[in-house]
Amino acid sequence: MRRFVALLAATNVMAALAWVVLAAPAPAATTGAVSDSPTGSVHVGSDAGPHRITGVQYGSDGAALLMDVYLPAAGATPAPVVLVVHGGGWAGGSRADTAPEAEALAAAGLAVLNVDYRLATPSAPGYPAQVSDLESALGWARAHAAALDIDPGRLGILGLSAGGNLALDLGVRGVAAAVVAWSAPTDLAAYETPARVCTSPACGPLSLPWAVYQELGCLPSACPSLYAEASPPAWARSHPAGLRSGPGGRGVKVVLWNSSSELVPQSQADTMATAARAAGASDVEEHVLPGSLHAGQYATTALAPTVAFLAAALSA
Repeated sequence: MRRFVALLAATNVMAALAWVVLAAPAPAATTGAVSDSPTGSVHVGSDAGPHRITGVQYGSDGAALLMDVYLPAAGATPAPVVLVVHGGGWAGGSRADTAPEAEALAAAGLAVLNVDYRLATPSAPGYPAQVSDLESALGWARAHAAALDIDPGRLGILGLSAGGNLALDLGVRGVAAAVVAWSAPTDLAAYETPARVCTSPACGPLSLPWAVYQELGCLPSACPSLYAEASPPAWARSHPAGLRSGPGGRGVKVVLWNSSSELVPQSQADTMATAARAAGASDVEEHVLPGSLHAGQYATTALAPTVAFLAAALSA
């Protein structure tokens, strides 16, 4: 039986639509496009294996707000959904960076939203626009849940590096049932101290003080409340209900990965784990790897257990 998805072209949610088969038994790939008719429709593919819908426009900011939607092989019930958020210091990267993680999740029977979001610039801070972008992607999924046979009510989030910060920003607000963050900056004010202040790109592309300053557009001494809002541990301490309740009142499961001597200090994961436990998250795991590998660099170790965790956490 073929999966058939009806989409209204008037909503302009898809600029171009194509599916690519990810599983070996699946048929050859084809390409479709949304009809100009308000009642136009598109075939997404067969139920033989996972498929990727590329270049889905999910917001009103044109090409900047695109995502790839991965649909697993059809199952007995609508598939749980995982939002995947790339890294890049809030100012770089794209969904192409996290395609391997998205493909692995889809192969495990999960629907995936692999999302691009507005990037921070010196003249346009990323926060809170990026969190709004991710919320828009989730809104798109809810609006098209029946057509895509997905269940956004069973939501997980995977974020890498800066994307881990954004994933946790949503997680502490009780948006998802489970959140996994790889090498996430969490306590953003810790990167700016009197001895280490950076307000220009001259600090270097891998300077976290510069990345944080550009993301928020100010120093913590000038806007402490903004830093607290964008730092998941601070939010969890002041708003514990998000992690304690989560969707359906069952609490949020949090898994943190970090290397012991990497770009993002292990103390950032420690701070988040402590705050999540104190806030009453239903489960908190922290995995510290030896060495200096950062985020996607340790995917060969972290990806399989991450996929297994999300599949189990979202199965209920």
